[in-house]
Amino acid sequence: RGLKIDSKVKLSTANGLKTFTVRGLLKPEGAAKAYGGSLAIMDIDGARMMVGKENKIDRIDIVPKDGVASKDLRESLHKTLGENFSVESPATQSEQMEKMIVAYQTLLTFFSTLALLVGLFLIMNSISVAIAERKKEIGTLRALGATRVSMVFLFVSEIFGIGLIGSILGCVIGRGLAEKLVTQVTTSISSQFQIRFEVHHLEFTWKQIGTTIILGT
Repeated sequence: RGLKIDSKVKLSTANGLKTFTVRGLLKPEGAAKAYGGSLAIMDIDGARMMVGKENKIDRIDIVPKDGVASKDLRESLHKTLGENFSVESPATQSEQMEKMIVAYQTLLTFFSTLALLVGLFLIMNSISVAIAERKKEIGTLRALGATRVSMVFLFVSEIFGIGLIGSILGCVIGRGLAEKLVTQVTTSISSQFQIRFEVHHLEFTWKQIGTTIILGT
């Protein structure tokens, strides 16, 4: 947003729209990368006043001493505080985040598989029609002495070549689309889960490329 030291920024608070002054900037590393970088630090008393939580605490971070098992500490806190408080470990929060991502990936996989099945159906029909229209050629070749096996090999090799070229083009186009659409996908996930997500690189290994080409062909 082009903010610098002493820049003014307006934020919605429990007391209406207020103007804040930037006193420092965090480098995008370490704890500053939490929540995809959507992190601001403010004096605790001023923050309580701005969000309407004077004399209230909604979260306490606890670091166990050396030799104290996190599991035992969590169980002890849970018994002491009762059911009205939630005691979670950082690992639990990470698991919840991973489950949300897995659910989204499963949804995308379902629709991509559905598209693949539709593609298979269309290809089958196209090839069947193409072969049916070449009955005269098939009959001529058979009359000249071509065997059934050679005819099958002829059509299979032709279709294999088409499938190979199509699969290679699919890898190239798919990679390009991924580069173009990754921003829209992360924006969609962020809006659904109310957490900012960022993708710094896309992974497409040679093993994945090989598998894709083989399956596609």
